[in-house]
Amino acid sequence: RRAGSPRSRLTMAAFARVSALRALEVATVLGVAYLCLGELWPHTRSSPFRGQMWRRQQVFLLCSLSLAPLLLGRTHRLCNAGKGGASTCVGERTALWVLALVNTVPLLGAALATLWSDEESAAYAAILLDAIGFAAARLARLDLAASLMLSARGRSTWAYEATGGSVGFAEAVNLHRAAGWWCVVQSGLHGSLYIIFYAVRGGPRMAWEATFPVPTEGKLNRLGLVNFYGLLALVAMALLALTSLPRARFYRGFQSVHAGLGLAAVAAALLHDLPILIFAAPGLVDWFAGRYDDLPAGGRRLPARARVIPGTSGPWVELKIELAGPAAAAALSLSSPAGAWVGLSVEEISAEVHPISVAALTSTSMTLVVSGNGGDWCDRLASFASKRPRLWVLVKGPYPSGGWRGSRSRDPP
Repeated sequence: RRAGSPRSRLTMAAFARVSALRALEVATVLGVAYLCLGELWPHTRSSPFRGQMWRRQQVFLLCSLSLAPLLLGRTHRLCNAGKGGASTCVGERTALWVLALVNTVPLLGAALATLWSDEESAAYAAILLDAIGFAAARLARLDLAASLMLSARGRSTWAYEATGGSVGFAEAVNLHRAAGWWCVVQSGLHGSLYIIFYAVRGGPRMAWEATFPVPTEGKLNRLGLVNFYGLLALVAMALLALTSLPRARFYRGFQSVHAGLGLAAVAAALLHDLPILIFAAPGLVDWFAGRYDDLPAGGRRLPARARVIPGTSGPWVELKIELAGPAAAAALSLSSPAGAWVGLSVEEISAEVHPISVAALTSTSMTLVVSGNGGDWCDRLASFASKRPRLWVLVKGPYPSGGWRGSRSRDPP
């Protein structure tokens, strides 16, 4: 084969694309690793990750890592052009184990680092509480960033772009849930340890004044005010966690309060510690981008015809959605309907959005099948379909299925 032949040039171009993809993946992993190292390094006076220099590096790293998914997504598509399908990724179980290790090993390291402290032994308890409490705060904001990044849905989102389409909202929901729970645990640990820390240093009175904005000698109690905002954030996170427990059974109520409580928790956390903003901002932007993207069929109001399927228990409802214009282009962009899903909202029932698998997909229509045994929303859809077959729906998608290997999630996204 001649070096200048078209086939040789094509092979070299493919090799260059794959090399660029691998280089971007390695750079992204190294960037995340360095950010975690700086955040989770034991908090000592001699720590290299202290002061203004590290804060500048934080901003640079987070900005770079926020742009990385866009570059990775574009390169993934170049490498997989004509192959059909997204690239594989690490297993969900592996990702959950990595998250658990990231949230436990630094706490142990912070505790061990206090053994070499130069302070007097009488103050060791306060030093230990401060070290572990500080590490828990750093872990909480990393978990917050991860949870927000994995909460968005749509083709414009971080996880979907970074993995070349192999991890969408349906696949990331378990990791989002795990990161959220770790954030609640670390926040609770941080708050509890610092209340004990103040009690050890100055007794119950100091703990009270350092936690609540009570007046101190006629002056504004800034420490108490700042920590009180942190306490409010912790309460909001606890409510967020508790209301997420019955999500499958009471999905309508969960969907109504989850986003609001999450934003309230983030707002209170920002008042407690403003640098949390640089960790929360990428995820919040990603969430809004996924919710309000302008991609084809993204949040479009479309006509549909509902039909109760005779002889089914529940009963089951067939929804045939009419596609036109950009929506049809989105449908044609999927090579096969197998595994595809949409976010569906029926205006006549409620504003809540439900993930529904696609049963059939053509250039002019999309067919969904909804079980009447799925809850109150499904019951109302079946009742509505038996009376008025024509209705309007809000559709986001369709989105291809993801590529978690060994995923066993049965919860609704």
